Amino acid sequence: TLPGLETRKRYLPAASHPAIAFHGLADRAKGGRPALVFTPSAPERLRLEFGLTDAQFLQVAGTGGGAVDAKRLDPAGLKAILPLAREGKGGVLLYDGLEEMVGASSMGDVVRFLRKANDMAFVHQITVIGRVGPGVLAETEIDRLAAEFDEVLDLSARL
Repeated sequence: TLPGLETRKRYLPAASHPAIAFHGLADRAKGGRPALVFTPSAPERLRLEFGLTDAQFLQVAGTGGGAVDAKRLDPAGLKAILPLAREGKGGVLLYDGLEEMVGASSMGDVVRFLRKANDMAFVHQITVIGRVGPGVLAETEIDRLAAEFDEVLDLSARL
């Protein structure tokens, strides 16, 4: 799992398996803290696999009922964060598979969304985890994403 995550901090773990990020989310969501997951994967599969019955999921994909197109994260993604922010319980926000969101949209669009979303999360004491798969994006692209986070964690060697 991720080492002791702090409220209001933004973490960018580079991890090939999503389990690391989802376990970090589950640890942070204990005690009734609300959780929201942005993912290109099927939400129901993740909910079952990681036992996240109380977490809210937003599928970031081009198609599907309730899915948000990666090109429309701003404003649709920001709108999805509002309920989490309004709860004021120091929740947790996970962007799973940032490399896929960049691939389906553009680095500029994803960075602009992250900047606004992460600012909103900071103000409302939400912990942010943004998992990126290693070896997909160029080093310069990872650096652009890393600029939107407080801490980069290279967990690519872990399962």
